Amino acid sequence: MVIEALSALAESKPSPWVLEAVPAVASAGLPVESQTGLPGVLSAEPEPATINKRRLLAQRNPLPLFVPTQPNQVRSADFMSDGLYSGLQFRTFNVLDGLTREILAIEINTSLPSRRLVRVLEQLKAERELPDILRTDNGPEFLGEAFTE
Repeated sequence: MVIEALSALAESKPSPWVLEAVPAVASAGLPVESQTGLPGVLSAEPEPATINKRRLLAQRNPLPLFVPTQPNQVRSADFMSDGLYSGLQFRTFNVLDGLTREILAIEINTSLPSRRLVRVLEQLKAERELPDILRTDNGPEFLGEAFTE
């Protein structure tokens, strides 16, 4: 109803009709948003959300966060990045124990491909027992071919 009224005004007054549209819609008894004073287009039925077909996201089913009760049950792995004064960017790969927050490994370089992550995790495996859970953010580094094998 509001959309039809605005469309009719837009067709009849192709110049700056917006200044006249709000009073015209309000005087016609159509709903007007109380906070903005604009026609109640926001209260109309919303359009269905469109999905970008090029980039379909996988359905996520997050698990509840597991709280460790002893060391080496859960490890967290993530990246940080920073830059030097010269402008050179670098990244760090950090592995932490979930209970003690002990930093088990830090790998620093300008590029950290998934093969490098595998090497760091293999070194941790040789030094300590494997954890029950490895918590990551599923970034592209963790989805590389070398890491998923």
